[in-house]
Amino acid sequence: MNFTNQHTTIHLHDEGNLILVVKDADHTQRRHFLVSSSILVAASPVFAKMLGPNFKEGRQLREARAAQGAIAGGETSLPPTIHLEEDDVLAMEFILSSIHFKADRFEASLTAEMIARIAVQSDKYNFHAALMPWIRSWCDVERFPLDYFNKLRDMGYGILAAYRFHSPNLPSVSAAFAKDMPPDFAET
Repeated sequence: MNFTNQHTTIHLHDEGNLILVVKDADHTQRRHFLVSSSILVAASPVFAKMLGPNFKEGRQLREARAAQGAIAGGETSLPPTIHLEEDDVLAMEFILSSIHFKADRFEASLTAEMIARIAVQSDKYNFHAALMPWIRSWCDVERFPLDYFNKLRDMGYGILAAYRFHSPNLPSVSAAFAKDMPPDFAET
């Protein structure tokens, strides 16, 4: 995948009004994304609640908007920042890029592992509806990428992805991959 240097802010929206700082669990990876809060709210019910009036992040965003309106002379202030801890940085980069119509930043094909990682992040923030075109393709047994040398592992990623994406194809994905698994697959 073609990912950006982790020390720069990735501008996903020209009029972005929110910075998301995404960090992994052990804080070895961190990326800053300038995003549109409106797009996040439309794409994720979790972000819709988080940026609503009952949460600190939502109040912070409204205060920044009010302050922006009060600044005169064309000056601008920095957008508010929300820190997302214990997330998969690369998976979130793909999701955020996709919902901001910047998916062309990535290679056309993803590995089975990356699809599963995206599925886990999508499930955490409920991005399923926004990612539905990809989910339909990824949760199709005929299209799911299986590495010849790691077929069993990748079939496991396929089942995980179908489950975490809440795909209606989960039964057919599970059945198709289970038929190809030998009885001693866990020892392989």
